[in-house]
This record gives sequence, structure tokens and C-alpha cells, in this order.
Amino acid sequence: GFSFLFVFTEGFSKPINSFYLMINDKLIYYADTGLSFSSDNELQVDVKFLSFESKDYTVKVIPNKVSGKNFAVKEGVKYFSISDLTKGFDIIKNDTGFTIKVKSGPSDCFLSNILHNVLDVPADDSFVKNVYYDMFILVVNSGESIITVDFSLSDKVTGVVVSDERIEF
Repeated sequence: GFSFLFVFTEGFSKPINSFYLMINDKLIYYADTGLSFSSDNELQVDVKFLSFESKDYTVKVIPNKVSGKNFAVKEGVKYFSISDLTKGFDIIKNDTGFTIKVKSGPSDCFLSNILHNVLDVPADDSFVKNVYYDMFILVVNSGESIITVDFSLSDKVTGVVVSDERIEF
């Protein structure tokens, strides 16, 4: 009992959250960093409430504002000035939580597709040079409770041939 309460209040420094997330067998109570998945795969996020009542929640994706990483998206628009990147992702609620995946677009670069879907920016594979670790923040909110998860995406790998003798790119 005591250790449960200690974990769910971050050492009694915060009020208890009404829910937690389970991602890749990892429990997330308030915040986490370092989540990474491929842009061509979907990620399952389980949302678990501490009461048996069914609760509603919202899901949003925003830029993670890391010092020195801001860049021009288009004339007069910097990446950090975008308040919501959610339109760049397919987020589908299901029985246990939701799945999140990058929306498809005209480019092979996931960042270009996200920006295209959010701001209708033309496809530009050169956006790949702006990708950085924990570039996005997943924000899940239910009532007064908020959980944030910083995450990274990687582009799908194509053109790799694996053989017993050597690996070719």
C-alpha cells in the first residue's frame, strides 16, 4: 500500500494521477523520455484508470523544445511555434487505450509527412536533417491528470539485403 502511493504521487510531491500508461510493458505514471518507434509502425499505448469507472481522455502530440534544435518549417514558421502536431498522426482509440502512427504523406521522410499533414507544407525530404532525439511529446490528459512521454521516430529502412556472407546497403 505505502509503496504504491509513493510511486503514484512521485514521492508524495504530486497529487495522485487518476490513470497511468503502459507502453511496451513499461508503466508510466507522470512522465517519461526515450520512447522510440519506427515511423512505419503503429505503437499501442494502454490507458489504465485507477478506478473501475470508464474515464475519458484526450491525446495530443506537440513539439519537444530542445535548445538549439528549432528550425524553419516554412516562411515565417519555426518548428517550436507549432502548438499541435496531432494532425500528423493517426490516433485510434481501442478497448485498452489507443494506437498512434505517423500519417502517410507524399514523402519518404516522416517529418516531412507530419509537417505536410499539419501545415500543408510541400513534401521535402531534406527535413530529415532536422530530426533529433525525443523530438515529440505525447500528451495524454484526463481531467486534472496529465502524462507526458517524449518520443523519437525513425524512418523505415529500405534497400537492405541480408545474406549469410555480408550485408549490402
